[in-house]
Amino acid sequence: MKAKILLFLVVAGLSVSAIAQKEMLTKEETVNYLNKKLQEVDGRELKRSGGTFRYSELSIQIKGDYVELRYTEKFAGGSPCYNTYVFNPAHISKLIPIHDKIAESAVKGIRIDFLAKTARSSICVAVLSDANQVFSPYFSALPENRLRIERALLHLRDLAKAEEEPFGN
Repeated sequence: MKAKILLFLVVAGLSVSAIAQKEMLTKEETVNYLNKKLQEVDGRELKRSGGTFRYSELSIQIKGDYVELRYTEKFAGGSPCYNTYVFNPAHISKLIPIHDKIAESAVKGIRIDFLAKTARSSICVAVLSDANQVFSPYFSALPENRLRIERALLHLRDLAKAEEEPFGN
């Protein structure tokens, strides 16, 4: 009887472990999910007190140990501004939702803060410079979107940290 109970517990433990491993997304799957979420913003506007920006050409992709976030924003009546951010997700320190006074905007943003100036950014210019934060737009008409994107970014951070220090804390 004890052997049957022990066997049952071992099989149950292995099953739970296999299910948990299957549910964890890889780095590539997480970036693909974030890219899908970025595509929801394509062609939409972010309304701020200073004006309205329309987003296009949004993408996020893996570049070695880094992630590259790109998008174009165009101020109403102005020239397009091409933005590129390159960062190691292991260095993400904080995620901060950006809220503006204009509530009806279909797009809002998340500020991604980094340890020191470990990110690189190119905002409306062709040269990358050191940065300690990145802005990522998201489709805010779906209330759960921000939390899902934040969880995906934190999961990506944890995966990158595990790759850098597989035996660390």
